[in-house]
Amino acid sequence: MTISSAKLATKAKVNKFWLSAAICYTIVLLIATHIPQKVMDNEFKELTDWDKLLHIGAYAVLATLILFSLKKYNSMKLAMAIIAIIAFVGAIDELTQPYFGRSCHLDDWLADLAGAFLALLFLNKSSYFKFPFRHNQ
Repeated sequence: MTISSAKLATKAKVNKFWLSAAICYTIVLLIATHIPQKVMDNEFKELTDWDKLLHIGAYAVLATLILFSLKKYNSMKLAMAIIAIIAFVGAIDELTQPYFGRSCHLDDWLADLAGAFLALLFLNKSSYFKFPFRHNQ
């Protein structure tokens, strides 16, 4: 039996503060990733050298914010829904960049997914985060 992402979202209790933070962060992230390449090369050259690490970090933060917005985290299906959200946002991010003088790269999208996986893995293994996300209420 497959549970859709929408059903998972309705079953999970949502923390409005963290959900708002995730939405705001997504907007800022998408704006920042659409800065034309010429501006990036001129103004932020030192950041472009760390491109893949920036992708991993940025999308790890997004996955964490989405996770924090859900008060219950005790399901692999819910974790996969978060990965699906990250995959969708990352794909939209990459596919729309050529319209802003940037380039679309599969390896950037894969770095986005890697960041989400690493964040979820860390939060799942961390003893600090286990209690809020694994309780059976």
